[in-house]
Amino acid sequence: MRSVPSSSALAVALGLVASAANAQTLVLDATGDTRLVATIQPAPENGDPALHLSAHVERHGKAVPTALDGRDVSFARLLPDGRFLAITPAGALQIGALRPGAVSDGAVQNDDRVFTLDTGVFGAVGTSPDGRHWVYCKGAGGDTADGEVYRIDDGRVRRVTSGMAPAWSPAISPDGRRVVFVSAYSGVPVLYVQDQDAAPVALVNGDVHPQRGVVPVLAPTPDALTPPLVSADRLVFEARGSVHILDTRGHTLRVLSGRVSPFWAEAPGKLGVFVLDGSAGRQPGGVSTNPEIVDLPPKSR
Repeated sequence: MRSVPSSSALAVALGLVASAANAQTLVLDATGDTRLVATIQPAPENGDPALHLSAHVERHGKAVPTALDGRDVSFARLLPDGRFLAITPAGALQIGALRPGAVSDGAVQNDDRVFTLDTGVFGAVGTSPDGRHWVYCKGAGGDTADGEVYRIDDGRVRRVTSGMAPAWSPAISPDGRRVVFVSAYSGVPVLYVQDQDAAPVALVNGDVHPQRGVVPVLAPTPDALTPPLVSADRLVFEARGSVHILDTRGHTLRVLSGRVSPFWAEAPGKLGVFVLDGSAGRQPGGVSTNPEIVDLPPKSR
């Protein structure tokens, strides 16, 4: 069985885990004038624990109090109905209301409890824009080497992949019919697209296939804290300090160097990203305070 480095090991390799005196700031999610910001907590000495993040919500650049404050997470994401999804360092996928009583869902209305949806979960959770469809990876005991893709639709959990471990970084289309994920079961990381009730199809350059010894398209790494974005004709993800925009055949349309944390902007055909830069006016950790809105490139022929 092939193993994948743990989130903390990859974070250390990428220079993301910071000392207490020099915490790194990351943008986990953004929508409109709201963004979900996390600070990486220092790892204990002589240990390789899961990634620990302290997350909070900001509006117009200022922190606002929510139920996420003080919660220890390894991932978190905002939902459009005022709830949040989070993964604990122990691998529990949880849901709760940012502000108790602020949402209409009977399960969480006027309730400050946080509910556990699944266990053994790792990485990032992909969600549809309306918040109805979620995809994530889980393995036995949270082991990334056993990671397969699961989804939740209107509260119902079901497995998406089988025999694709190790898999990670899943994303789901707005209509919930298409799932994109990365798998290294063939020996190299490859992006796959799986339409509803169909087998997964590898995304590679042209008509070549990874088993022929051809290097596949660049793919997100298992430590990615922002899930890929997928639409009817675009795939967007962060890797190696850049945002990559591909078509659904796996052809690169544009690379936004020095950009991270992509999200769909409110305007059609627009993408929001944050600039990775330590210059003046940037927050600690080198992430821009305000997002940069860019045009999506035209379709490839």
